[in-house]
Order: sequence, then C-alpha cells, then structure tokens
Amino acid sequence: MKILIFITLILTITNFLGIKALAQKDITPYVVNPLIGDTLTLEERDYYMLFPQIEGFQFAVFYLNPDSTLNADVKYLVESRSRDTLIQSYRSLKSLNYHICARNALENRTLDTFHPVYESPEYKEGSEVCAYMNDGRETSGELLLVRKNSLLILKTDCDDDLKNPDCISKINTSEIDRLFIEGNSNLGLGIGFGLLASVIVGALVFQSYNDGSFLWGYDAIVPTILSTVGCITLGVTIGIATSTPDEEIKTFSKYEISGLSTHSRYQSNEPNELIKIK
Repeated sequence: MKILIFITLILTITNFLGIKALAQKDITPYVVNPLIGDTLTLEERDYYMLFPQIEGFQFAVFYLNPDSTLNADVKYLVESRSRDTLIQSYRSLKSLNYHICARNALENRTLDTFHPVYESPEYKEGSEVCAYMNDGRETSGELLLVRKNSLLILKTDCDDDLKNPDCISKINTSEIDRLFIEGNSNLGLGIGFGLLASVIVGALVFQSYNDGSFLWGYDAIVPTILSTVGCITLGVTIGIATSTPDEEIKTFSKYEISGLSTHSRYQSNEPNELIKIK
C-alpha cells in the first residue's frame, strides 16, 4: 500500500512539473521597459519601489498578457530557501512604464518636463495573420490589437482606414480554430546585399591583379568569379538566418495567445478608433 502511494505521488509531481514546463515553454519573457528589460533585479526593485510587500525579494520576470496586463513571476527567499509566486495581472504595461518614468523624473528633478515614453509610441506595422473559424469562415489581414477575448484585424483590401468599421474584423478567440502568423522573410534583402557586396568585392579583387602585364585580366577572372559567388552565398545565408518562419496556433488557449500582442500594431495603447469597436 505504501509503495502504491509513493508511486502515485511521484507520478503526480512528474505530471505537474511537465505541465508547468510545457506551459512556460510557450510563454516568452517580455521587455517591459528598455531600462529594466524583462527582469527586475533586487537593486531595480529597491530603486523603483516595486513589490514592497514581498520580503526576501530576489528578482521578478515579466510576461505580457493579450490584454496588455503583466504577469510577474517573483522569486524570493524564506528562511534562506528559494520560493516563487506568480502574480497575475500585476499591473498594465502602460501603468508600469508610467511608474518607471515618473521615478526617474523624480530622481533627476525633471518632473516639470516629465512626459511618459508611451504617450508617443513609435508606429509599428502589425504582422499579417490568417484566422480560420470553427464554422469554416476565413479572415486575413494585419493584426491591429489583441484583447483579452478577441482580436482586431485590418482587412487586406482596406487601405489603412481605421475610421471605417467595415474595414476591421473583430474575432472572438473562442471562434478561432487555427491562426497563422506570417513570418518575416529577409531572403530578398540578403540577396540584394550579396549582389551589392559582390560588385564591390569583385571590382577590388579584379583590380588587385592589375600588375601592368598584357594578360593580367585573364588571371583575375577566376578569383573574381569566386569572390562574387561567395558574397552572394553569404547574403543568401544572412537573409535566411535572420528570417522568421510562419507560426501556427492550433489550440487557441491562454497559453498560446500570451504574448501574441507583440505581433500587433498597438501593443499597449488602444486608439479611439478601435475603442469604439465592441
């Protein structure tokens, strides 16, 4: 009987660790601010006065939710033993950035000229996505915004017209069977870089064989061809290496969509045109 209980306990612990590892595999730490990155150290915690209620604080790793709130995986010590806790929806990305900027402005005595960095976000085009619904429908276009239970997609045939509600598709995540996220291909850019480099390097190699003799050009042909092929090959390799593959989300659970907003145009601030779409 004791052996059976022991085996059951071991299996339970193993399954729990496996599920936890699988869940964490699909979640990537999120850079909440250039000043602290995706991990808050003890020194940064004391400076920015975050998590004051946690004694023995060591560090915290942030994860972005689809609704732009942050989960914090906090590591701390209890009687010299390491413990961890996950604080869900700790605060919004906007709120945390405001807190960090305000603390720096207070330290530098620049509150009178304080302007949060998120008030003028840099424009970023969202990824192209294709959503296949449970009922067979299909919607594709630019991913504008990820909400807690829905996605906003700018239709392909619309010319960036956010003021036209007919141009924006609102899709509930419960309706989605599969979601494809188009990767970023740098192959063309790599080939262009390789061709440009081959012209420059080829000319230099060819000219380096000019020793004033009558047949110097014949001696330079083979090295020039080899350098040209090498540069183009290098450009293609760089283009392939820096490209990102297409992603497919089959089971649209909270684990798969966590961090999905990094592919959207608006990651934290929802413009008025989109707020109106309910």
